[in-house]
Amino acid sequence: MKSIMDELVAAADRAESSGLMSETDKRIVLEHMERLYRELFAQYDEFKEGDVMLRDRILTYSEEAELKGKAEGRAEGKFEVARNFLAMGLTLEQVAEGTGLPQNELQALLPLSGKSIRSRV
Repeated sequence: MKSIMDELVAAADRAESSGLMSETDKRIVLEHMERLYRELFAQYDEFKEGDVMLRDRILTYSEEAELKGKAEGRAEGKFEVARNFLAMGLTLEQVAEGTGLPQNELQALLPLSGKSIRSRV
């Protein structure tokens, strides 16, 4: 069972890194693996007494994927706020201060905001 789970997780990792699977899809696959394992663990004695480490490992993969997804969502949210601030005409310094994003990363957003750079004078 452990080798099968390792293969499935490795395949999901490869699919995500090659662009064949999104982070969201990978998280969904890992969550289903976790549910399947919980069902097996709850219903069959050999799993009840079996590999607790495997169950914990599946939970860890699922939790890591969820945390990574949340972090990516927060980062994207900061960039969306930065785009809005830049479109409102705030300076790079103000947007950097308000979002916590570095000015060099905000520079890349300037063409998207449709605004020219304003500096504090």
